[in-house]
Amino acid sequence: MNLKVKIPGLAYLMLAISYFIIIINPLGWHMFLHVSPLYLALILVTFADGKVFIQKEDRIYVFTMLLFTVFTVFSLFFISDQYGALGKTIRHVIEFLCLTFFLNCCKNKNGISYLVKAYIYSAIAVIIKMLLQRYSFIDDPNRYSIVNWGNVMDPNFLAAMFVFPSIVVFYRGLCNDFRKKDIVEIAIMLLAIVMLGSRGGLFGVGLGYIILWLFQKKRKKTVIVGIILAIIGLSVLMILVPDTMSRFDVRSFNDGSNSLRFNLWDTSWRIFLSSPLYGRGGNSMLVLGPSYGARINLMSHNSFLDILADYGLIGFTLFYIGPVVLIIRSIKVKDILVLAIMVGSIGTAMFISGSDSAFWWQNYMLCIAMYNKKIGMEYE
Repeated sequence: MNLKVKIPGLAYLMLAISYFIIIINPLGWHMFLHVSPLYLALILVTFADGKVFIQKEDRIYVFTMLLFTVFTVFSLFFISDQYGALGKTIRHVIEFLCLTFFLNCCKNKNGISYLVKAYIYSAIAVIIKMLLQRYSFIDDPNRYSIVNWGNVMDPNFLAAMFVFPSIVVFYRGLCNDFRKKDIVEIAIMLLAIVMLGSRGGLFGVGLGYIILWLFQKKRKKTVIVGIILAIIGLSVLMILVPDTMSRFDVRSFNDGSNSLRFNLWDTSWRIFLSSPLYGRGGNSMLVLGPSYGARINLMSHNSFLDILADYGLIGFTLFYIGPVVLIIRSIKVKDILVLAIMVGSIGTAMFISGSDSAFWWQNYMLCIAMYNKKIGMEYE
């Protein structure tokens, strides 16, 4: 009995710690694989309870991810001949297991709220480290990041971690008529995304803010205040750090970074068209990219194209049924916080290869739990 009482608390603590791994992760990329060992506590909770019980409303998420995972295993043996396909398949299996155990164990409203707060604090921890290190790239001195054990964190993946906290803090401010604390936290998170130079991250957060504005009809005045504050803040940045802000100028649309991204998108689309139903197997972009026109051997920088190239329409459908169902459900019950986070996460995923990233799975799993317990309603 004591085991059952203590372990759930440990599980929430380990999950909260997993959000902070980004400030010590030495690998540059922040994949869900890097934090998944801390999800082992969920397995202990399940064994302590003696059973796996998935709530009826969560079965669609688990079942479709199970089918997707089974399909990736099938692809590994019968479709793919790519180097690295085994590693991709293992990551998908781990993601499925973590999703299953998370939904099995994380049903406590206070515990879920605790995880939301931990996520926000982890973003603040990143900001503090950015301020202390003040690291900028040699080839792009107006773009900043953090350094872990001598390795630079990818700024796009780092910015993606701000989508969830930024939208939650904005929503909290919206519901509280923008207290000073809310304004300060919103401002520093937006500033961090700008200094990271991530257009995808800023696009995702912007989508989330727009969703909040569209659905909060009774609070349009306070939303407009928030938007005005954001415009003023960005205007100040354009004056103080014009070189950094130039990255977000429409004239930068065809810069080297975007030009490469368009090339990678076109390449991954060509790979998808070569086998649209089943895909070419895991890791197809890195193995087949040069043969299909990629200037540099990289992932496609688009989560949707990555799945299409690897697993075709079958894999794409199975992978995204869950997120789409969650979005539809949140619209029906007007859970605009979950809706805003999911839309913002999808918007960001359009610009990074995020289907295996920590940001995507953390946002997705937490949004399911928040929807079930109506966590967003506590601010109203």
